Amino acid sequence: MTTRNLILEKSRELFFKKGYIETSLSEIAKECNISKGGLYYYFERKEDLYIETITSILEENGKAVLSCIEKESCFENAIFEFIEQAILIRNRYFSKYGKGEEKTVYFGPFSDAIKKFPKIWEFNNNIYENAIDKLVNRIILAQEMGEVKKELDPHTLAIHFCSIFEGLPLVSYYTNKKFDDKARMVIGSFWELIKN
Repeated sequence: MTTRNLILEKSRELFFKKGYIETSLSEIAKECNISKGGLYYYFERKEDLYIETITSILEENGKAVLSCIEKESCFENAIFEFIEQAILIRNRYFSKYGKGEEKTVYFGPFSDAIKKFPKIWEFNNNIYENAIDKLVNRIILAQEMGEVKKELDPHTLAIHFCSIFEGLPLVSYYTNKKFDDKARMVIGSFWELIKN
């Protein structure tokens, strides 16, 4: 692993455990077993490191879930695989950074980053616009194949799907139900409503 990748990996751990404000560059350098000057060689400011850390996570997660939409399988399989990817991503953050707190809503660090740094908001917005476009195209194809009701507006369905995806952690938290089970149940109900 390169020093730069090690810095990003350790930054990810510390930023998620402690947050942006509570994490220092000295602490990250110590975790990487390099000097603070060595850290500055790769990142001039903590803000730069934070932005790259969060955008790399968003990009990684975006690619994982978008790959489901882009697969050449039936639409039902694609959306259920999408949710399984969302479950894997969420569980990854719980197991690594959640400190065993099952009820924690893991999106907190992402929400904070998106609010605080316009570059992260813009990056995330581009991911979402891309995802919605791909989802709309996939829904149109599913309608042409007779999988999804033709009378439903593809763009509205894509927005509904994204809203479900984003709302699931909160629904799970507030209803005190296991995220995995709730996610599968809700997407199953969504599919029953839109299928032809």
